[in-house]
Amino acid sequence: MFSLVVNSQAAIPAGYHPIVVTGPLMGQSLEFLNADESSWCNTKGEWKWLWGNPAIAKSDVLCLLDSLRLEGWDKEEHMAIPKPKVQVRPKGGYSDDRIGGLEAIASFFGSGFLDGGRDDKSHLGPRMRALGYENDKSFIGHGYDWRLGVRDWQVSSFPVLRDLIENAVKKNGAKVVMTGISMSGPYTHAFLSWARAHDAEWPANHIHAFIPVGAPFNGAVMALGAVISSVTQTWSTEGECPHCDPAKIPTPNDTKDNLVDRLSLWFKGEIMDIADEVLKNVIWNWPSMYFMSTGLDYSTNPPTDPVVVTMANGRSPPECSMYGDTATKCGATETKGGWKFTDPKYLGEQQCGECMWTSVWNSCTEGYDKTYSGWTQNLCCKRHECDAKSYKASELPELMRKVGRPGSADMMEYALSVSTTTDPGVPVHCVFAHNIQTFTKLAFTTSEDLQTEQAMVTLDDGDQTVNSASAEVCTRWSSTVKVYRIPGAVHAALMDVDQVLDVIEAVATNEDQKWKDWKEPAMSDVKFSNNGTVAATKDLLIAKKKKSFMNGIFQV
Repeated sequence: MFSLVVNSQAAIPAGYHPIVVTGPLMGQSLEFLNADESSWCNTKGEWKWLWGNPAIAKSDVLCLLDSLRLEGWDKEEHMAIPKPKVQVRPKGGYSDDRIGGLEAIASFFGSGFLDGGRDDKSHLGPRMRALGYENDKSFIGHGYDWRLGVRDWQVSSFPVLRDLIENAVKKNGAKVVMTGISMSGPYTHAFLSWARAHDAEWPANHIHAFIPVGAPFNGAVMALGAVISSVTQTWSTEGECPHCDPAKIPTPNDTKDNLVDRLSLWFKGEIMDIADEVLKNVIWNWPSMYFMSTGLDYSTNPPTDPVVVTMANGRSPPECSMYGDTATKCGATETKGGWKFTDPKYLGEQQCGECMWTSVWNSCTEGYDKTYSGWTQNLCCKRHECDAKSYKASELPELMRKVGRPGSADMMEYALSVSTTTDPGVPVHCVFAHNIQTFTKLAFTTSEDLQTEQAMVTLDDGDQTVNSASAEVCTRWSSTVKVYRIPGAVHAALMDVDQVLDVIEAVATNEDQKWKDWKEPAMSDVKFSNNGTVAATKDLLIAKKKKSFMNGIFQV
């Protein structure tokens, strides 16, 4: 009787499942209420949309940064300390019926990954509405404050998401499909763990399927780099990708198509040279960035504790300091006496040189290389490896404390305790991209230079933001029904890929044969919403950016 009553009022075609989309890191609009009467950023009692607003004025930029900042971290409660007299929420807040949430994630700096800024079938929203789905009834969005951590969400947004899902199940008479891009995956995983802790049967009774897209279930090395060192990162000079076949190698412009670099470049255009330092201080206080950093992988037995940071400790072998002014430090580009190597990259980051002068009439001794040509003498050097300290994911708090950041160490410890690599216990259809050079490890010369030095990056397979070791966590879960790999599609464009939308549609509408028959496309066959291919990904992002100054920002 209950099901008949529910179905008579259903807002969805029979046999379909309502879709709940959760938002990613940064790619959700936030609004602010500043009640500090002494501040020129005071919003005079009104919520002001700053993050995600394409019409934001230059005068609002510093207020935006001020509003995004958190005051600190409560080690005992495992919660962020908000800035006094400043409130932050997803755009539109949480409606009284706990349903409306599309407003925060459907429009972001002039476009959105759900609708793409136009009403056709090339994006998820228009495609599902054409099938009979209705916004906020059967096609539902959930926004949240993406700066925070798991314990904050357990108090603030997880109860909202639970009520939203329960209402959707009641109204539509069917369990929901949960999906979303990037940090949406770990966020949903953490939510399911929380819901199960309150009611062991709740996930099975309410979730038809979980479809994470480009989810960094074991974090992203790029996010780790942002909280360890400088917000802006360097790109590896080697450009190798040993597990790519063939690798899609990003162009110099592509290398800036990542979350922190795009953010930094935009702010730099608005507040000039203070951008990196200001962003560093803001981002280092976001618990979500530690949540999105690489941790232990519990999908393997025993758990994998990957090495993610390597540091030469600055103690060069004695051979490198034998000859006074020709002594060198690890990663040096010149000798102690100031003689610059002809090739500044002669020494690697973890190498020093045993250098000596020889007459221009004599060749360098076997095993030595000529590194500088003088009038009467040449400088001949022999490379030596420096001692290095490698930090595994579990040792990252130790690294933070070593460089004098106890608050960051505490946030990292908590992030390591809320792993999202365990089996979520609901049917999973896991979608991710691969075959693009992606950050997989970081290296610094010394711990003393870590907070000012840009990282040297090791590249391997991934989607340019999420490395494959993190994305592939879901392939080892017993609950995973199927894995869908998209070759050559960059992270930011995954929700623009037709083959990705095909999976979500097939699972939500019970077209089982369609997703069962799904096969990985060739790189040349990956189709984007602009009817382009992988080769057009860069053009797609550029086209988006033309609509507004922040369009196409990378979402992690």
